[in-house]
Amino acid sequence: MPDEPNQNGVPRVLLADDGRETLALLHGILQYEGVDVVGVAANGFEAVDMADRLRPDVVLMDLRMPGLDGFEATQSIKEAHPWIQVVFLTFYDELLPKRSPQETGAFAFLLKGCSPGLMRDVIFRAAREAWSQRWGSEPQEPATQGPGSPRAASAG
Repeated sequence: MPDEPNQNGVPRVLLADDGRETLALLHGILQYEGVDVVGVAANGFEAVDMADRLRPDVVLMDLRMPGLDGFEATQSIKEAHPWIQVVFLTFYDELLPKRSPQETGAFAFLLKGCSPGLMRDVIFRAAREAWSQRWGSEPQEPATQGPGSPRAASAG
């Protein structure tokens, strides 16, 4: 569990999704995009437990999971670790609440199938918010490019 500020500028992300194929795909995409995937959870209960133990910067959270859904898991995570940023991820845009992400405790909403670049940009923005809330500073994002290395973010 990191007890010091993240100095390398690479987001530490926990993936939470009940689909094994989805987890594997997301893990590969995020590694390629220069994100450190620190754990994977197959349901909301595991996500809460792993967030407590691993203290990631960001949780990429599926909304529909058995047992504890993404909204309930997010509430538990944010109560214990308010700096952890949650990005909701779903196939179903109709499941997204009509409220803003912040009103649900999330940093942002993303649809599965969005571009890897968009997902990366949102995760890096969420991580900077987590670092700012937790440590009072934001490390610089690495400027290197190539497979497995962060690219320069394109703000859209």
